[in-house]
Amino acid sequence: MVVIACETLKNELNFAMDQTGVSYPVIWIESGLHEFPDKLRARLQEVVGDLEPGTALLAFGFCGNSMVGLHTPRARLILPRAADCMPLFLGSVEKRERMGSKTYFFTGGYLEAERNIVVEHGHYIERYDPETAAWLIREMLKHYERFAVIDTGAYEVEPVTQKIGPVAEMLGLPVEIVPGDMGFFCELLRGPWPEERYLTVEPGGSITLEDSLNVGFSQV
Repeated sequence: MVVIACETLKNELNFAMDQTGVSYPVIWIESGLHEFPDKLRARLQEVVGDLEPGTALLAFGFCGNSMVGLHTPRARLILPRAADCMPLFLGSVEKRERMGSKTYFFTGGYLEAERNIVVEHGHYIERYDPETAAWLIREMLKHYERFAVIDTGAYEVEPVTQKIGPVAEMLGLPVEIVPGDMGFFCELLRGPWPEERYLTVEPGGSITLEDSLNVGFSQV
């Protein structure tokens, strides 16, 4: 058994391993690749193509259809049926759906990624005048009505709220703390993997476009 995971999930996955006592080896995938679905798919294909027979647990969502076309020559793949990783932090796709599409989510791991809203805002300030930088961020996030920090228990929440505070204030958006749930992570590690929550791809199979349908909406 091996886990292939996005670095954005490192805090929660390590926390879930401590909770479950599971100690599978983890292959970490660079979080910045999410900005480039084709590159993310190519990197995952490289890793999956090298796997020996066995089971690989993918700690990912479908991530902008980055998983579509992924082929597994020898290993069985188990992948959550989620558009992105937010349902993993929240505990279920249903909870993510209930929170709607106008909430922009943050976690500690998200702010550790190479690219995020706070980093982008800093880059804009370096390159443009303050008014232009503010306009660019507003355009990027114009469909959102609030910021939400998911408290998964795997990191300190206060530093995250402090980092996003200036951007939220500039946009006039409230910052809320919402409870996370480690159930999805623990279930991924221990099983079972019910068909309604997980996609299973047997050796020799591929993830299809049809597999990516009906997994909810993603944070962009």
